[in-house]
Amino acid sequence: MAINNCEMVCDLLPIYVEGMASKSSSEYIEGHLNECAFCRGELEKLKESVIKAEDDKLALKKIQKRIRKQKSLAVLLAVAASIIVLILAFGYVTAPQYLPFEEGLVSIDYNNGLVIAEVNDKTAGYSIETFIYSDGKHNSVDLSVYTSILSKSILKKRSESVVLNPGGEKVASVYYVGNDGNPDRLIYGLEQNPSGGRISLPRLVLGYYFIISALIFIILLVARIFYRKQEKPARLIGTALFIPLSYMISHLLVKGFNTISFTATRDFFLIMLVSAPVFFALLILSKIINTAIKK
Repeated sequence: MAINNCEMVCDLLPIYVEGMASKSSSEYIEGHLNECAFCRGELEKLKESVIKAEDDKLALKKIQKRIRKQKSLAVLLAVAASIIVLILAFGYVTAPQYLPFEEGLVSIDYNNGLVIAEVNDKTAGYSIETFIYSDGKHNSVDLSVYTSILSKSILKKRSESVVLNPGGEKVASVYYVGNDGNPDRLIYGLEQNPSGGRISLPRLVLGYYFIISALIFIILLVARIFYRKQEKPARLIGTALFIPLSYMISHLLVKGFNTISFTATRDFFLIMLVSAPVFFALLILSKIINTAIKK
């Protein structure tokens, strides 16, 4: 009879452990457990298996959560990479391709005190830079015209007129600047350098910015090593490291290893525009790596 009681109690133990047994059944099982060491042992085994199952379930949830996080980070990384590619593509197709001087490309007219440049329809745009002489009365104007891949393929070309002295200032000379290393060409007025002409050189400022970013990166890297045992400062410095690094990466993406530019302002803003998604891509990549390490 005792064996039958044990068999019956063992059959009821699973619903007892789950708290699903009726009050009378629970009282009967508890009364039997007080007297039967065998059933108490079976109860402990059952509890251990339940705990193990709960642990396995919890571990599975953690794995699923980590996988979902990895997938989300991968999607964000892909979005950041896509934005970088789009910005670079836009920068490439709109990059100015300066045209060398040729007859008929630009003509200069003087009308009622205004100096007017007529740019023909081979161009996508123009750039003007005005220099004021020390007497404050005369200006010298540098004029460049350019095309681009986008304008050649899509945009409608048209001739354009631009007033070089909208305020009626006296224009002493107008130079056509080809931004190709060749001497600038005087197309209006008097030669300001009669001894040998002049050449417009590319700007070097992007190289200085790159060097400054590299120095900041090295300083932050040393600080990160110094504070490596202090979690909060190390984490903040580690994040700050990505700022100069993202600028340097963006420079390489936009300009390669070239640090000179005839369009330094445009190139700088393009680099800064690219550096934003590069920064977030580096943050996301670091989180992916940290998540993988913590497996």
